[in-house]
Amino acid sequence: MQAMMKMPMPMSGAMNGLPMQAMMPMMPMMMCTMTMKMSAGKTECEFKPAQGMDKADFQGSCEMIEMMVQAGMPLAFQAGNMCMIGVSAASPAGTPMMMPMMMAVMPSMMCTVKFDKKPDMMMCQMAPGQGMNMDAFNGCCKLMEKMMQLGMPMMVTCNGSPVMSCTV
Repeated sequence: MQAMMKMPMPMSGAMNGLPMQAMMPMMPMMMCTMTMKMSAGKTECEFKPAQGMDKADFQGSCEMIEMMVQAGMPLAFQAGNMCMIGVSAASPAGTPMMMPMMMAVMPSMMCTVKFDKKPDMMMCQMAPGQGMNMDAFNGCCKLMEKMMQLGMPMMVTCNGSPVMSCTV
């Protein structure tokens, strides 16, 4: 288990001493900062590596997320008890294998995601999924952003395994 933890642990004030550190020994995970910009038909998220995070590791994580989503795996953005499930905009039906267990325990929104990698950050465009109301989607995004501003980390999990933890 210890062999997995090659990643240096950021113990800086950037994480505000969140209880995430209790979870950290169990799983390798990237820490990143995320800012959200909402516009007419979509929400743009900017992911950047957090303080003390290796840029190459961050790029690797971003590539892995992108590949998983392109392969049709659902990506879950989870803050507190709220979950947004994103699927690739390119996936055939727009609704690949769902995560019924997660859907049952927390309020969930479906959205489509599209990635755009840049050298030191990753842009993620989210738009409402099939049959989802734009107002509901925007409300969901605003709530997520507020939760992060209040110091609640947002977990990005893909296919059930945690990949990133984001703060504002």
